[in-house]
Amino acid sequence: MDGLKYPVSVAVIRHGSTLAIYKAVSTTPRAQASIPSDLVNAQSKVLDAAM
Repeated sequence: MDGLKYPVSVAVIRHGSTLAIYKAVSTTPRAQASIPSDLVNAQSKVLDAAM
């Protein structure tokens, strides 16, 4: 079976004993899936401040 393929990007970042997992799925077949860096940076600041 040859179905549609949707690219997925995953990033895992460790903050002390906490793992933050970010996943993005492209809504267009064969188009690049990207995780917004501003989202990752903002969440990283929150996690770092909580330590």
